[in-house]
Amino acid sequence: MKPASHNASAAARFSHGARRCASDRLLKPATALPLSERCFRDLCQNARRELPALARNLGPLAGEILALRDALLASLRRYSGFEDDLARLVPGDFLAATPAEWLPHLPRYLRAMQIRAERAALNPAKDAEKAKPLAPLAALQKNLPPEKRATYRWLLEEFRVSIFAQELGTAQPVSVKRLERYAEEN
Repeated sequence: MKPASHNASAAARFSHGARRCASDRLLKPATALPLSERCFRDLCQNARRELPALARNLGPLAGEILALRDALLASLRRYSGFEDDLARLVPGDFLAATPAEWLPHLPRYLRAMQIRAERAALNPAKDAEKAKPLAPLAALQKNLPPEKRATYRWLLEEFRVSIFAQELGTAQPVSVKRLERYAEEN
């Protein structure tokens, strides 16, 4: 059992991430800064109007993501790098850390982790063989310019799905060659 201070800290990180997610999505000014008073008021009015819909959409998704994370944490089946994968996909502030366009994909990535863990338990050597291309591809990410790094990171998550849980499908075609090509493009 985790200490109460850890649970409070995790809840605080989640709450902070949810607030940051809401402000990032709702308070993005369409005009250049500094804002006029009228533009600011319009922005706040739009945010008040859109917040309930955002909460209705994000609430169930966040619940699904947290349930999958908890199931993975409770599972005894693990593979090499399991904890790193889970921490990368669902940090305490995942709602803010995950770009809006990729957030709906997190449940699929977590299901892919479940499938990988189950298969790795049956055949660790095969899992290790499938994982070989990941290290050099992850290393490429570190050398990318910041504006390309985020997209590459999510393409790499799609690649993980394609090699460990093909039956879940990918959001777009991805392969070693495509990732290398993306990393080489200027």
